[in-house]
Amino acid sequence: MIENTGRLKIFYQLISKISEIQQENLQGCIMTTAKFVWKEELQGGEYKVQIVHESEMGAAIKAWGIKNTGEVVQSLHVKLMKKRWSEKFGGDGREKQNEKWEPIIGQYKECTQIQGNEAELEEYLRKVGDTNEIHRGKKAVMPGLYIVWICLKKCEAFFEKYERVHVRFIKPVYVGNRIQVYKKEGLMEEQGIERYREQLFLIVTNQTVAAEIKLK
Repeated sequence: MIENTGRLKIFYQLISKISEIQQENLQGCIMTTAKFVWKEELQGGEYKVQIVHESEMGAAIKAWGIKNTGEVVQSLHVKLMKKRWSEKFGGDGREKQNEKWEPIIGQYKECTQIQGNEAELEEYLRKVGDTNEIHRGKKAVMPGLYIVWICLKKCEAFFEKYERVHVRFIKPVYVGNRIQVYKKEGLMEEQGIERYREQLFLIVTNQTVAAEIKLK
Protein backbone atom coordinates (compact mmCIF):
# COMPACT_ATOMS: atom_id res chain seq x y z
CA MET A 1 0.00 0.00 0.00
CA ILE A 2 1.18 3.51 -0.80
CA GLU A 3 0.75 5.77 2.20
CA ASN A 4 1.85 9.38 2.33
CA THR A 5 2.32 11.75 5.24
CA GLY A 6 4.20 15.01 5.66
CA ARG A 7 6.60 15.70 2.83
CA LEU A 8 5.67 12.47 1.08
CA LYS A 9 2.14 13.85 0.81
CA ILE A 10 3.41 17.17 -0.55
CA PHE A 11 5.62 15.39 -3.08
CA TYR A 12 2.72 13.23 -4.22
CA GLN A 13 0.44 16.22 -4.69
CA LEU A 14 3.03 17.96 -6.85
CA ILE A 15 3.68 14.80 -8.90
CA SER A 16 -0.08 14.53 -9.51
CA LYS A 17 -0.14 18.11 -10.79
CA ILE A 18 2.80 17.41 -13.13
CA SER A 19 0.90 14.37 -14.46
CA GLU A 20 -2.01 16.60 -15.50
CA ILE A 21 0.06 17.63 -18.53
CA GLN A 22 -1.14 15.00 -20.99
CA GLN A 23 0.21 16.18 -24.35
CA GLU A 24 0.51 13.39 -26.90
CA ASN A 25 3.93 14.58 -28.08
CA LEU A 26 5.30 14.03 -24.56
CA GLN A 27 4.42 10.32 -24.54
CA GLY A 28 7.58 8.24 -24.25
CA CYS A 29 9.64 11.11 -22.82
CA ILE A 30 12.37 10.39 -20.30
CA MET A 31 13.04 12.63 -17.30
CA THR A 32 16.48 14.26 -17.09
CA THR A 33 16.27 16.41 -13.94
CA ALA A 34 13.88 17.23 -11.11
CA LYS A 35 14.00 19.92 -8.43
CA PHE A 36 11.75 19.58 -5.39
CA VAL A 37 11.46 22.43 -2.84
CA TRP A 38 9.25 22.50 0.22
CA LYS A 39 8.89 25.02 3.04
CA GLU A 40 5.55 24.19 4.64
CA GLU A 41 2.21 22.51 4.02
CA LEU A 42 -0.26 24.42 1.88
CA GLN A 43 -3.25 25.73 3.77
CA GLY A 44 -5.72 28.13 2.23
CA GLY A 45 -4.01 28.22 -1.16
CA GLU A 46 -3.93 26.31 -4.44
CA TYR A 47 -1.75 24.17 -6.71
CA LYS A 48 -0.85 25.22 -10.25
CA VAL A 49 0.99 23.56 -13.13
CA GLN A 50 2.25 24.70 -16.52
CA ILE A 51 4.73 23.94 -19.27
CA VAL A 52 7.40 26.60 -18.81
CA HIS A 53 9.46 25.64 -21.84
CA GLU A 54 9.05 23.37 -24.86
CA SER A 55 11.29 22.61 -27.85
CA GLU A 56 11.85 19.88 -30.40
CA MET A 57 14.00 18.06 -27.84
CA GLY A 58 11.72 18.16 -24.83
CA ALA A 59 9.90 20.23 -22.27
CA ALA A 60 10.14 21.69 -18.78
CA ILE A 61 7.11 21.48 -16.51
CA LYS A 62 6.61 23.19 -13.15
CA ALA A 63 4.04 22.57 -10.44
CA TRP A 64 3.83 24.72 -7.36
CA GLY A 65 1.76 25.33 -4.25
CA ILE A 66 0.96 28.97 -3.65
CA LYS A 67 -0.62 30.56 -0.56
CA ASN A 68 -3.43 33.09 -0.76
CA THR A 69 -0.79 35.73 0.02
CA GLY A 70 1.02 34.81 -3.20
CA GLU A 71 3.95 33.11 -1.47
CA VAL A 72 5.18 29.92 -3.13
CA VAL A 73 5.81 27.33 -0.42
CA GLN A 74 6.25 24.17 -2.53
CA SER A 75 7.46 23.48 -6.05
CA LEU A 76 8.47 20.67 -8.38
CA HIS A 77 10.28 21.49 -11.63
CA VAL A 78 11.06 18.67 -14.07
CA LYS A 79 12.76 18.47 -17.46
CA LEU A 80 11.78 15.86 -20.04
CA MET A 81 13.52 14.63 -23.18
CA LYS A 82 11.43 13.48 -26.13
CA LYS A 83 11.69 9.88 -27.25
CA ARG A 84 13.41 10.47 -30.59
CA TRP A 85 16.34 12.17 -28.84
CA SER A 86 16.78 9.65 -26.04
CA GLU A 87 18.92 7.26 -28.12
CA LYS A 88 21.48 9.96 -28.91
CA PHE A 89 21.66 11.37 -25.41
CA GLY A 90 22.08 9.82 -21.99
CA GLY A 91 19.52 10.38 -19.25
CA ASP A 92 21.30 13.52 -18.06
CA GLY A 93 20.88 15.25 -21.42
CA ARG A 94 24.54 15.05 -22.47
CA GLU A 95 25.76 13.21 -25.55
CA LYS A 96 26.53 9.58 -24.79
CA GLN A 97 30.14 8.86 -23.98
CA ASN A 98 32.04 5.66 -23.30
CA GLU A 99 32.69 6.98 -19.81
CA LYS A 100 31.36 4.75 -17.04
CA TRP A 101 29.48 6.42 -14.19
CA GLU A 102 31.17 4.58 -11.37
CA PRO A 103 31.62 6.42 -8.08
CA ILE A 104 34.64 5.71 -5.93
CA ILE A 105 32.75 3.43 -3.56
CA GLY A 106 35.32 3.95 -0.78
CA GLN A 107 34.19 7.57 -0.45
CA TYR A 108 30.54 6.62 0.01
CA LYS A 109 28.53 4.70 2.56
CA GLU A 110 25.67 2.42 1.52
CA CYS A 111 22.65 3.56 3.52
CA THR A 112 19.82 1.45 2.09
CA GLN A 113 18.52 -0.54 -0.87
CA ILE A 114 15.29 0.06 -2.75
CA GLN A 115 13.35 -1.95 -5.30
CA GLY A 116 10.06 -1.22 -7.03
CA ASN A 117 7.55 -3.93 -7.88
CA GLU A 118 4.86 -4.11 -10.56
CA ALA A 119 1.91 -3.94 -8.16
CA GLU A 120 3.15 -0.85 -6.34
CA LEU A 121 4.14 0.81 -9.63
CA GLU A 122 0.65 0.26 -11.05
CA GLU A 123 -0.87 1.75 -7.90
CA TYR A 124 1.46 4.74 -8.13
CA LEU A 125 0.68 5.36 -11.83
CA ARG A 126 -3.04 5.16 -11.15
CA LYS A 127 -2.98 7.49 -8.15
CA VAL A 128 -0.85 10.21 -9.72
CA GLY A 129 -2.46 9.86 -13.17
CA ASP A 130 0.78 9.10 -15.06
CA THR A 131 -0.10 7.75 -18.53
CA ASN A 132 3.40 7.69 -20.08
CA GLU A 133 3.61 4.54 -22.22
CA ILE A 134 7.22 3.74 -21.26
CA HIS A 135 6.12 2.90 -17.70
CA ARG A 136 4.01 -0.05 -18.83
CA GLY A 137 4.68 -3.42 -20.41
CA LYS A 138 7.22 -6.20 -19.98
CA LYS A 139 10.22 -3.89 -19.74
CA ALA A 140 8.65 -0.94 -17.98
CA VAL A 141 10.92 1.97 -17.12
CA MET A 142 10.39 3.09 -13.54
CA PRO A 143 9.31 6.76 -13.47
CA GLY A 144 12.05 9.03 -12.20
CA LEU A 145 9.78 10.65 -9.63
CA TYR A 146 8.62 7.23 -8.47
CA ILE A 147 12.25 6.26 -7.79
CA VAL A 148 12.78 9.47 -5.83
CA TRP A 149 9.52 8.86 -3.94
CA ILE A 150 10.67 5.35 -2.93
CA CYS A 151 14.01 6.77 -1.81
CA LEU A 152 12.33 9.58 0.12
CA LYS A 153 9.98 7.08 1.75
CA LYS A 154 12.79 4.71 2.68
CA CYS A 155 15.01 7.49 4.05
CA GLU A 156 12.27 9.85 5.26
CA ALA A 157 14.04 10.85 8.48
CA PHE A 158 17.13 11.70 6.42
CA PHE A 159 15.23 13.86 3.91
CA GLU A 160 13.34 15.73 6.65
CA LYS A 161 16.50 17.73 7.39
CA TYR A 162 16.46 19.45 4.01
CA GLU A 163 14.27 21.85 2.05
CA ARG A 164 15.72 21.30 -1.43
CA VAL A 165 16.29 18.17 -3.46
CA HIS A 166 17.96 18.26 -6.89
CA VAL A 167 17.94 15.03 -8.90
CA ARG A 168 19.87 14.24 -12.06
CA PHE A 169 18.72 11.09 -13.85
CA ILE A 170 21.56 9.35 -15.68
CA LYS A 171 20.43 5.84 -16.68
CA PRO A 172 16.97 4.25 -16.88
CA VAL A 173 15.90 1.86 -14.13
CA TYR A 174 13.56 -1.01 -14.97
CA VAL A 175 10.94 -2.63 -12.78
CA GLY A 176 12.61 -5.33 -10.71
CA ASN A 177 16.05 -3.69 -10.66
CA ARG A 178 17.53 -3.50 -7.19
CA ILE A 179 19.03 -0.11 -6.37
CA GLN A 180 21.78 0.45 -3.84
CA VAL A 181 21.71 3.92 -2.29
CA TYR A 182 25.08 5.37 -1.32
CA LYS A 183 25.47 8.51 0.75
CA LYS A 184 28.29 11.02 0.87
CA GLU A 185 28.19 13.60 3.63
CA GLY A 186 29.93 16.93 3.63
CA LEU A 187 29.58 20.34 2.08
CA MET A 188 29.80 20.50 -1.71
CA GLU A 189 30.59 23.48 -3.86
CA GLU A 190 29.54 24.46 -7.37
CA GLN A 191 31.47 27.26 -9.06
CA GLY A 192 32.96 28.24 -5.69
CA ILE A 193 29.57 28.58 -3.97
CA GLU A 194 28.46 26.33 -1.12
CA ARG A 195 25.28 24.75 -2.44
CA TYR A 196 24.62 21.22 -1.20
CA ARG A 197 25.28 19.56 2.13
CA GLU A 198 24.75 15.90 1.30
CA GLN A 199 24.71 13.73 -1.78
CA LEU A 200 23.21 10.38 -2.68
CA PHE A 201 24.06 8.10 -5.57
CA LEU A 202 21.53 5.49 -6.69
CA ILE A 203 23.43 2.53 -8.09
CA VAL A 204 21.69 -0.17 -10.12
CA THR A 205 22.76 -3.79 -10.03
CA ASN A 206 25.39 -3.49 -12.79
CA GLN A 207 27.22 -0.86 -10.71
CA THR A 208 26.30 2.09 -12.91
CA VAL A 209 24.82 5.26 -11.52
CA ALA A 210 21.11 5.59 -12.23
CA ALA A 211 20.59 8.93 -10.49
CA GLU A 212 22.37 11.52 -8.40
CA ILE A 213 20.51 13.33 -5.61
CA LYS A 214 21.82 16.48 -3.94
CA LEU A 215 20.25 17.93 -0.83
CA LYS A 216 20.32 21.31 0.83
